[in-house]
Amino acid sequence: MRYINNTEVSLGNNLNVWFAPSPEGGYYFNAPTQNYVDAFTEKTTTNQDDPRLDASIGRQGKPWFNNTTFSSAWSEATGYLVRKYNEDMTAGLAKSQSTVPYHAIRYADILLMKAEAINELGGTDAVSKTAAEVNKVRTRAGLAATSANTQATLRTVIRNERRKELGFEFHRFFDLMRWGKETAEAALGTDLNWTEPRFYFPLPQSELDTNQALQK
Repeated sequence: MRYINNTEVSLGNNLNVWFAPSPEGGYYFNAPTQNYVDAFTEKTTTNQDDPRLDASIGRQGKPWFNNTTFSSAWSEATGYLVRKYNEDMTAGLAKSQSTVPYHAIRYADILLMKAEAINELGGTDAVSKTAAEVNKVRTRAGLAATSANTQATLRTVIRNERRKELGFEFHRFFDLMRWGKETAEAALGTDLNWTEPRFYFPLPQSELDTNQALQK
């Protein structure tokens, strides 16, 4: 979703405001947790940090926008802020006049969905086919090919890759719901008090009418 006309406050991408620090006129909603940062323990093949970490968040001592250095004091909650939707401030424009596009779906998301579908269906060569799709995402990030070689271990890799690759793109909650009560509670806590049907959304009737193979 591209914002090609940001001449008025109401025409830009407001995510820039949601996640920017207060010194830049932002609200700094949804501060990344230490748990999220710790998910990026794996180094690249050249022994560097996973580049998706600093593409996704701001952290102490790392370059920020407008030739500044990020300060953990900007995020009282966790010491981290979302970087993904921020950009340099431009004189005369409000933060809400950002032209940073919102990606409703990306190729990496498609690859990981395909990998998950192949892995869950199983069958001949499912492991190698799943790994091949996952490795397309990992290679782009500079990581080595996954060594996972079973359905269970690949499931873990896929879920971790989705978390890192698609961080703060508004997929995580729905992934957790889709993966079920046990996985959701492990990530969100056990005091949710949700009944099992609330982990699912109904298939739209229009989709059922279009594709007769779909089952409720």
